[in-house]
Amino acid sequence: MCGISRDQDPSGPILVDGVWHVFPDGNGKGGGKGWSHFTSRDLLRWTEQNHSVVAGGDTGSVSKTESGIIALYPDGSPRTLQRQVPTNEAIGKLSLDVEWSAPVIAAKKPASLGVGMRDPARALKMADGNWYVGAGSGFGGTGPKSNSKTGLPNSGTGCLAWFKATNSTLQEFEYVGCLLTNNHTTGFIDPRTVAWNQTDRVAAFFECPDIFPLGSTGKYVAMASLFNWAAGGYYTNEWFLGTIDDSKTFHLEDRGLLDYGQYYAARTGSEEQSPTGRRVLFSATGWHNPPGMASCNTQLHLIPRDMALDAKGRVTFNPIPEIASTLRKNCHVCVCVC
Repeated sequence: MCGISRDQDPSGPILVDGVWHVFPDGNGKGGGKGWSHFTSRDLLRWTEQNHSVVAGGDTGSVSKTESGIIALYPDGSPRTLQRQVPTNEAIGKLSLDVEWSAPVIAAKKPASLGVGMRDPARALKMADGNWYVGAGSGFGGTGPKSNSKTGLPNSGTGCLAWFKATNSTLQEFEYVGCLLTNNHTTGFIDPRTVAWNQTDRVAAFFECPDIFPLGSTGKYVAMASLFNWAAGGYYTNEWFLGTIDDSKTFHLEDRGLLDYGQYYAARTGSEEQSPTGRRVLFSATGWHNPPGMASCNTQLHLIPRDMALDAKGRVTFNPIPEIASTLRKNCHVCVCVC
């Protein structure tokens, strides 16, 4: 399932009781402001649910802790992270006829961050026993007033803002600092030609971050979407591999691209935040269109891929076996056009 034009970033991908859930930004089936909601048992056949379940339409996450299912997302500013929980534990049911509580503020933007606090990642329980959440932000630069289109800075440094929860309810957070900072892309897509250019560009903000353990060697992967509207609207979706020291410092060892600019807002899903469990990658696409072609709008890309570390410790992306086996079974030559 792909090409849902009203939907954008894939918020909250998660596996609960054998059912995959993805909550794309935008309006759900039947209208209403909030996330859409799609479910699948095999990552191949997806069902759109009837209810717009949570959030104001911006990117967020769905976490499962000892306290249950918890959704986090930014407010419209964004200056705070909002929190909602289902009124019952029915999220694992395909019907998901479930009401959600009223949103409450879980965290406010620290004064030390220059602009924005958005797209909170899924909560991660670290070795110190505490739950942490990463959010996209940045500091320095010329500030938001220089960019009327997005309200985001034109220069500065992107920050993976790192928040420690007081407990597993994720009701209250303490700002720890920037887990990871970055101020440049790895090449970029030229929006005028939709061609790849190897020159690095300024990236002043982290959007749609994800942070999770991967492999059995104590490695973590952070992901972020990097862009700068004022300098031409180039994009990259990138991963950062390293270790986390004392639950608050990311030591970078390797870095690479998830794509060459067409994907954006990549998020991973799993059942538990386990280093050796299955990690499935979802993303949005359609940000750039070849010159002369009509715009196809942003589309959710729900052809998932498995993400892992190989025997040499390298980040790998592979077709999921569910799709590969189905295509081989049902046709001699198959082409998926999305």
